[in-house]
Amino acid sequence: MDFREALDAIENGARVRRDGWHKGRRWIARQDKDGFAEYVMALTQDDQTIEWPLAMGRADWCATDWVLVDDNGADLSAPPAPATPESPASSGTP
Repeated sequence: MDFREALDAIENGARVRRDGWHKGRRWIARQDKDGFAEYVMALTQDDQTIEWPLAMGRADWCATDWVLVDDNGADLSAPPAPATPESPASSGTP
């Protein structure tokens, strides 16, 4: 998705990131403080989230590789992992 779509998703409460950003540990989110909305860049490191004001580069504004991410930074648009032989779904037994 492009940044316009990503911004719409952020406004609806989602987290977004560029596809290659730090293997999902870095994302952009909206933060509401004292009645004002601010967009922040966040990075998860050592079970801690660090946030700072958003400052994007020109390449980020024009990029089309923005993806939605869950609270753990996993790409929500990625296809599900295939079933493994050990999983009940692929064994054919109920």
